[in-house]
Amino acid sequence: AYANSTTIQDLLDNGPKNEIYLYAGQTLTFKVKTTGGLQIGLKAPSGATSYSVSGAASNATTGTLNTSVDMFYALGNTTGTEETYTIQVTNDGSNILSVTDLKICNDPNAALVALTAEDISNVLGGEYPGTEIDPSSPIDPSGPIDPSGPIDPSGPVEPEVPVEAEVIRIAGNDRFATSFAIADELKAQMGVDKFETVIVAYGGNFPDALTGSYLAAVKKAPILLVMDSKVDALCTYLTENLEEDGKIYILGGEAVVSKDTETAFKALGFIVERLAGDNRLATNLEILREAGVSSSQELLICTAYNYADSLSAAATGKPMLLVGATLTEEQRLFLESHSGKLTIIGGTSAVSEEIAEELGLTERDRLAGADRYETSVMIAQRYFGDVDTVLLAYGRDFPDGLCGGALAACLKAPVVLTETASYAKADAYVANVAKGYILGGALRISDDAARDIFELAEDAPIK
Repeated sequence: AYANSTTIQDLLDNGPKNEIYLYAGQTLTFKVKTTGGLQIGLKAPSGATSYSVSGAASNATTGTLNTSVDMFYALGNTTGTEETYTIQVTNDGSNILSVTDLKICNDPNAALVALTAEDISNVLGGEYPGTEIDPSSPIDPSGPIDPSGPIDPSGPVEPEVPVEAEVIRIAGNDRFATSFAIADELKAQMGVDKFETVIVAYGGNFPDALTGSYLAAVKKAPILLVMDSKVDALCTYLTENLEEDGKIYILGGEAVVSKDTETAFKALGFIVERLAGDNRLATNLEILREAGVSSSQELLICTAYNYADSLSAAATGKPMLLVGATLTEEQRLFLESHSGKLTIIGGTSAVSEEIAEELGLTERDRLAGADRYETSVMIAQRYFGDVDTVLLAYGRDFPDGLCGGALAACLKAPVVLTETASYAKADAYVANVAKGYILGGALRISDDAARDIFELAEDAPIK
């Protein structure tokens, strides 16, 4: 819902989670009468913005909001007597400021309650830019309902009945079997009996496979993990699931995927091509060239030495350039011919300010949360918007989320990082989805955590 909506009903019916979006310079003004304390929830869904909130007692507050997760700010203390507050919320920055919740209570730790029609019935008057509402007049609850005007707060509001999501866990006995299981789901979603192309990467480390996510999206191929002790199982899977004249891309040099493994693939009659450079950064460039990255595509700049941010970025189906502390000469040459948008994924400890400055990028070009979980949600919000499918992946290790990138790109769904012990940010993001996937076993993301995140009943099955 936007601040220039024509009716209060618009503010209830439209927009993600009934939020009110304020653009640069816009102000939302309303009055609330209460005997309790008053708090308001704000967030910055599209990047950092500054705000000011005033009008309750003397507790005006200003600041910069960098998070897409709701932040509550106390506006008035409990007095025990009825007070009327005139609240003004202003977006003083350049990105969207979202007003998400209003909380009226004596207990600052009480559960949060989203804005509803009953909440708005407490509003004595409101000013919304571009509306026909008279801010000096209270809403008349006794008046007739005008479908083009404000809602009648005395009328019944039918609650939406949530549809419980179908939640599927994709897991094998180990990371290699899980990569096969994810590939099987990708095959089912593509509606094919066998793949034309598969991508094979080393299962003991992440850089080559992360870069391969874009190649996988282009080739409509799964990413399968291997190491020397698992070659026989992979060959069996390939025989059953790759076309007879199919192609296998091996990512990385012989130090990670051995020459013997390559020979075993060729013995099965498949076309085999190895993409490898002298190091992970050079291999990254070889993979991007093979995938045919166009000079006008958006390029995501990620660290080559940690996987967390890249796991969620892989789901976007966009090419990723992996970097170290500084750019290499080969990377500079590659970027010279690139005219498309550049976006940094992760904070300055992941991709340095030195690299940002060299590329002419500012904080507006960087997606970075307080931790890997918040960054994951920010990526989901930036690149996916409203979704009906979400994939959950364990945030403390790479294999499951890494292989899930190809499936996520096919489904046009985000990969959100989480774990059993820390899932608040995933829980805050996921709402009203029709389908959910959990990548990997229950030791990493438990059934109970998944039920909470996907808003399932305590006894709801996870397939």
